[in-house]
Amino acid sequence: MDINKKMECRRRISVSMAVSLPCLVSALLFTVIATSCRHEEIPKRPEGPVVARVGNDYLTLAELKESIPAEYSEVITRDQNVLYVRQWINTEILYQEAIRLGIDQEPIIKARLERMRKDLLSTELMSRSAASMASVEISEQAIREYYESNREQFVREYNVVRYEDIVVPDVNVAFEIRRTVTHESFKNVAKAQSKAPDGVGESIPYVALDAIPPKLRNAIIATTVIPSIIGPYGAEDGFHVLRVTGKFDKGTIATIDEVRDEIVSRLSSITQKSETERLISEIRAKLDVEFNVDLIPGVGAVTPDAPKQDTVNQEPTKPAAVPPVAPKPAATPITPRPTPPKPAPAPAPAPVHTVPAEE
Repeated sequence: MDINKKMECRRRISVSMAVSLPCLVSALLFTVIATSCRHEEIPKRPEGPVVARVGNDYLTLAELKESIPAEYSEVITRDQNVLYVRQWINTEILYQEAIRLGIDQEPIIKARLERMRKDLLSTELMSRSAASMASVEISEQAIREYYESNREQFVREYNVVRYEDIVVPDVNVAFEIRRTVTHESFKNVAKAQSKAPDGVGESIPYVALDAIPPKLRNAIIATTVIPSIIGPYGAEDGFHVLRVTGKFDKGTIATIDEVRDEIVSRLSSITQKSETERLISEIRAKLDVEFNVDLIPGVGAVTPDAPKQDTVNQEPTKPAAVPPVAPKPAATPITPRPTPPKPAPAPAPAPVHTVPAEE
């Protein structure tokens, strides 16, 4: 409890003792005030298990669990939780000392805290607006229009190939599959017999040719007919029968299917930016906003398109449809960029068995 509260408690007790009342009433009043002061000094302990405490501030087990993002709740380790709690304790120790020293009352710190408060609330408002746009689907027409207007942005950065794979443990089974399987039956055979049935389907992406094990890569390179069924080829995980469905050289333009996810990501960002601008314009039209750009110091002239003074009566801009053309960045990889970092793929297993390909 800070010194002001202590002085207030003492003053209230002194006043109560000085009042000309019967001794019993004075004693009762003293007891009530003293109890009130003790409650102010020691808050009630929160319900539930307490993981850590610094002074009168508590970190409960429920609060610790709530601080963990949902996507990490099943993978975060105990050591990571312990580290988080240690950091919480250290932060509380420093925070309480800063309050005791009155740092939070310094004018510069007050201004910075207010700036952080405004930034937090404005960012939260924009995040909620963006979340409402997350469910908006990008139409197939918008995807195709964007692709046709920006084809030169989707240049392949390496040789790529798309193939389906049936993996079986027995070489004789592999040869039998190779002899009887067709392009139409390949998927069903994979589901029934392959050790890796996920290696077939319409969603199989293009991969860099250099990332494929050498024996399979050389066979794919030698394939001139697309689509084509080749194999079997022996490897550590079994015998592979491949169905090559696409092959393109570095420097060529990616197909729309290869870059569909990338286009959807770009268009979603454009849509969200447009929604943010619409939101700001709509709110701004309700407020008294003044912007005297001529008073702003700095080297250089104001750009021609910058207004000298914003007016209050502005029509809010309507959210535009997805623009057909966006600023052109550098050449973009054909594979969608992952959000969280992923561990590097394990090195390709060395072949342990070689079986000549059936022509």
